[in-house]
Amino acid sequence: MQIAIGGGGGLEKPEKQAEKPRPHSFEEAITMTGVGRFHYKLLLICGLCFMSVMVEIMGVSLIMNQMKCDLQPTLNQQGILASAGFLGVVLSSHGMGFLADTWGRVTTLRYALFLAAVCSIVSGFSVNIWMLIVFRFLTGFFISGGQACVFSLCGEFHGSGSRVRHVTLLSGFLCLSMIFAPAMAIGILPVRIETIVLGMRFSSWRVLLIANVSISLLALVASPPCLRRPSTCWFRAQGRGSLGNP
Repeated sequence: MQIAIGGGGGLEKPEKQAEKPRPHSFEEAITMTGVGRFHYKLLLICGLCFMSVMVEIMGVSLIMNQMKCDLQPTLNQQGILASAGFLGVVLSSHGMGFLADTWGRVTTLRYALFLAAVCSIVSGFSVNIWMLIVFRFLTGFFISGGQACVFSLCGEFHGSGSRVRHVTLLSGFLCLSMIFAPAMAIGILPVRIETIVLGMRFSSWRVLLIANVSISLLALVASPPCLRRPSTCWFRAQGRGSLGNP
C-alpha cells in the first residue's frame, strides 16, 4: 500500500487500489451483453432463411395442376416430383451440418442459399418433367443448409436467458412461410401468360417457381452487413476464441 506525502507535509489518505476485474466464462459474458438491435436483425435474417426452406419445398405442391398442362407428367411422375425436394433435404441434412461445423455457419448458409436459388431458377425453365424433378431435388439438397444452420447460428449469439425465446420466435417463421407461399400462388397462378421464352410457353407456374426464390435472395442480400464473420462460439470450437463477431 502506497502513501503519498502532500505538499503541506501531512500524510494523505491511502489511494484505494482498483479492483482487478473478475474473469467471466463465455456464457456469462454473452449473457451480460444482453439483447440489442444486432440480435433482432439476426433473428430476421435467420427467419428469412428458414422461410426460404419451407417455401421452396412446399411450393411444388401448388403448381401441380397447371404444370400438368405443359409437361404432361404421369401420376407416378407427379408423386416423384412432389417428394423430390423432401428427398434432397433428407439426404443432405447431415452433410450440411458437418459443413456448418467445419466451414462455419455463415459460409455454409450463403453457399447453400445461392446454389438453391440457382437450381430453383433453372427448374422454372424445365423442358420436361424429369428436368423439373432433378432440379427440384437439387433445390431441396442445397436449401437444407438453411435449416441446418439457422437455429444454431441464432442461438450462439444469446445467453441462457434469451436463447430459448429467440429460437422459439425463429420457429414462428414456419407459420409465415405457410402464409407467404399460398399468397404468392393466389396472386400469380390465375394470371394468364402466353409469353414464349426460349421456345417454351412461359406459364404462370414457372413465374411462381422463380418468384419463390425472392426470399432466398433477400436473405443473401441482408446477411453480409449483419453477419460479416462466423460467431465467436464457432471460433472457440476451432481453437480461435479471440476472433468472431463483436
